Amino acid sequence: MQATGGSCLTLTLPKAWIKHWKLRSKDEVIVDASGPALIIKVANRLKREVTIDISLDNMPDKWLVREMIGAYIAGADKIALRSARIAPSQNQTIRQSVQLLFGFEILEETSQKIVARTILDDSMFPVSESTLRIFNITRGMFEDSLKAAQTGDRDLANDIKLRDYEVNKFVH
Repeated sequence: MQATGGSCLTLTLPKAWIKHWKLRSKDEVIVDASGPALIIKVANRLKREVTIDISLDNMPDKWLVREMIGAYIAGADKIALRSARIAPSQNQTIRQSVQLLFGFEILEETSQKIVARTILDDSMFPVSESTLRIFNITRGMFEDSLKAAQTGDRDLANDIKLRDYEVNKFVH
């Protein structure tokens, strides 16, 4: 390292690494200094998030699994599943399917929409987004709790219990 001012040091990166990642002067890198090791990664400046929307209306559960796996294989970063009302059997199938998709977690959930996203790239899913995810899921739980209480909808109430498990995964 070399001192470049009163409060900065410059770190030189290996030329072979720079060439391998096709970096140029002033390109961004991500530096993770949260642990005992300093981790330097190339900022993914060209990657666009790939979102695949799946309509659940009149879709058999078997096809739902195929659609989700197809979206995963196609390189989706985010899978949004929508319906006028997600049936309990569809909700259960979605949860089971998300468990099959390595690195995917449910981000957002209401009675009309479930969004699953890959969380493998921490630069795409920072702590602030995790907090937002908890907020969005609990907000949907609250709104649907009011609906379930007003209408006496037991299926919706059971669905809310399932969402509580998603929120608890963040806390534990």
